[in-house]
Amino acid sequence: MKPLVSVIIPAYNAEKTIERCIHSVINQTYQNIEVIVVDDGSIDNTFLLCEKYMELSNFIYHKQENQGVSSARNKGIKLSSGEYIAFVDSDDYIKEKMIEVYIHHLDKDLVCSSVLNSILHLKDKEKISQYNSLKDIDKDLYFLLINGFFTSPVCKLYKRKYIDTFFDIDISYGEDLLFNLKYFSNISSIIFIHEQLYFYDLSDSGLTKKLHEDEFETILKLSKSFLEFYKDKISNTKVINEKLYDFLANYFVVFFQKYCFKHKLWDLRLKPYLKNKEYQFILKNSTNSSLNMKVLKTNSALLIASFFKCKQLVKFVLARGKKI
Repeated sequence: MKPLVSVIIPAYNAEKTIERCIHSVINQTYQNIEVIVVDDGSIDNTFLLCEKYMELSNFIYHKQENQGVSSARNKGIKLSSGEYIAFVDSDDYIKEKMIEVYIHHLDKDLVCSSVLNSILHLKDKEKISQYNSLKDIDKDLYFLLINGFFTSPVCKLYKRKYIDTFFDIDISYGEDLLFNLKYFSNISSIIFIHEQLYFYDLSDSGLTKKLHEDEFETILKLSKSFLEFYKDKISNTKVINEKLYDFLANYFVVFFQKYCFKHKLWDLRLKPYLKNKEYQFILKNSTNSSLNMKVLKTNSALLIASFFKCKQLVKFVLARGKKI
C-alpha cells in the first residue's frame, strides 16, 4: 500500500489565496494524501472558502484562536495520520506532481526541492544532489542556504518518525530554523531535487514584516544553535565555512534595516547592539562585501542609522513616484 502523506496548511486571513493553495494540493498526481488546514483565527472568509472541501474524506479543517503560524503547524502535526509530512503555506501553491516526485525517494530521511529552478545555478547540471551524511552538505552549503534548506519547512518531505519536537511558539523569529536543525540532528541521508515544485507568493514579503521586540537576541540564539549544529554534525574540523557566517550576518542586516525603519532617527539606540561580542564575532568572520555589510562593519551607530534611514527615504520616494 502506498504511504500516506499529510500536507499541513496553516492559514490566517487567507481568503485571497487559500483556494488556489488547496486546489494545488488535492489535485496531486499522488493520491494517497490527507489535507489538513489549520485556520489560525481568521476573521475573513477563509472558513467559507474551505467549507466546500469538507465533504472530501481526506480533508481536515480545524480552527483555533490566533496563536501564530508555529502553533498552527504544531496542531497540524498532532492531527496528522501520515507517515510523511509536508508543509505548504496558504498563500503559496505546489506543482501537481510534487508529492509524487518526493515519494520516489523514500529511501532518504529528508526529501527537498528548490525554491527556484536551481539546476541553472549548478556547474554539474545534475538533477538531484544526494547526501548520505550530513557532513557531505558542506560542499554545497551556500547553495543550500540560499534555497531555504535550513530556514524553511516548505519544499520538504519529512518522515514523521524523526519529528520529536514541535515548532517553538515562545520565540517570534527563526522557529523554522530551530525545528529543522532538530530534525536534521535525527537523520543521516538527504536528497535535494533541483526542480521548482513549490511556488511562493512574494507579494507580502520584505522589510515590511514586523520587527519583533526580542529579534536581536533571537538572532544570537539562532546563530549559536546553527554554529553548534555545524560543528557537531557537518564539519569535523575547526574551520567554519565562511558562507555560514555570511548567511548569519545577513540576519543582522535585516534586523538593523527594520529597526531603523521603525524608529525615528533621534530614538535609535544602536550602541548596545553594536557592542555585543557574539554579533561582532559573526561580522568579523563574514566575507560578505556588500554595501550593507561594509556599513555595519564600521560599527558606527551614527553612520549605520543614517545609512538605513537614507535607504528608507529612497524607498519612500520611489514608491511615491510610481503612484504619480
